Amino acid sequence: MAKFALVGARLIDGNGNIPVEDSVVVVEKDRIVGVGSRNGSTLPEDTAIIDVRGKTLIPGLINANVHLLDAWTFMVGIGAVEYLARFEGRLHEVIEEAAQVALASGMTTVFDTFNALQPVLHARDRIASGKAEGARIYAAGNIVG
Repeated sequence: MAKFALVGARLIDGNGNIPVEDSVVVVEKDRIVGVGSRNGSTLPEDTAIIDVRGKTLIPGLINANVHLLDAWTFMVGIGAVEYLARFEGRLHEVIEEAAQVALASGMTTVFDTFNALQPVLHARDRIASGKAEGARIYAAGNIVG
């Protein structure tokens, strides 16, 4: 859908304003282009309407400390060798799945503060290019903390 409107939800804008009941949020491509109350709003005819009554819309959440891959398993722990063998050459798939879980939980951005750098960057790039879905990833790699 190139243009759609989420209609009917309670909208919390994250700026401390009173929630907007029965809201309209218009999205074109991947950008929000309009927000307001449904009362008095008019939508262009080519806008697909998605009924979200009974839902609440909030700004995307940011998690500033995640480990999208169980990085600690690589250093110590029971099962580390089996884990590495099972996902050898596919660690980015595990990271993408974790980024999808984060997105489904409302997190649109995550900061991976310790991890194997190359698989995280590969997953980050696939998500950024649209080849995979998931929360936006910022990565620190293997850091000293």
